[in-house]
Amino acid sequence: MRRELRELLTTPLDEVHEAADGGEAEAAFEECRPDWVIMDVQMRPVGGLAATRNILARHPGAHIVIVTQFDDRELREGALESGALACLSKDNLLEVGRFIHASESAPTSSRAGDAPPDRTRSTISQTHPTL
Repeated sequence: MRRELRELLTTPLDEVHEAADGGEAEAAFEECRPDWVIMDVQMRPVGGLAATRNILARHPGAHIVIVTQFDDRELREGALESGALACLSKDNLLEVGRFIHASESAPTSSRAGDAPPDRTRSTISQTHPTL
């Protein structure tokens, strides 16, 4: 899944950082301050929802999209309540790409970043390594 996300979402100018679990994603966010985080919901020891809440507690402007293999209304609601911008299916990675591209091209955002417009886009792709 990581390779597919990289191919869908990046250009040769983009930076992509990967993490194996939520704790690594938090550390990578602190170090890299990416424009986007694609966070898997199900990981150990730190899950995606907890990592999302932790990142957003320190960086309220972070752009986080949760991905999951489960079609569960309560899970989607929990993802949005954690502060994620969306909770999307791993079964349709094109939807993840469309969401990010649409969000980037929107004239305004409730979580607009403060990066200069010419900055290379940076993304943390974080998924369970066995998926």
